[in-house]
This record gives sequence, C-alpha cells and structure tokens, in this order.
Amino acid sequence: MGLCHQLKDEVADCPPVVLLVARTADAWLASWSRADAISTHPVDPVELPRIVADVVRAA
Repeated sequence: MGLCHQLKDEVADCPPVVLLVARTADAWLASWSRADAISTHPVDPVELPRIVADVVRAA
C-alpha cells in the first residue's frame, strides 16, 4: 500500500493499481494509497477478474 501511494505521488502517468487486502476493514488504508480498486484475500475467482476488467476499462 505504501508502494502504491509512492507510485501515485511520483509517477506522472501511473498505471492502474488493484490491491489485495487481507481484511475488508483495511479498505480505508487502500483508499489512502489511492489504489484504483481493492479486492480481498483469499481471492474470489469471479470477483477479482470483474474488478480488474472494470479498472482496465476505466483506464
């Protein structure tokens, strides 16, 4: 999450970032990092591809 925050600060045209978080309560920290999307771990094999596709479409 810290790396994502640093990338968003320092890279002019930063590519989209999807973060995996261990708990849904960590979503606030992912929003601090300015990630484009978040998903929870363990990975939901239906939800994660949908999230990634949405982020790619938006980019």
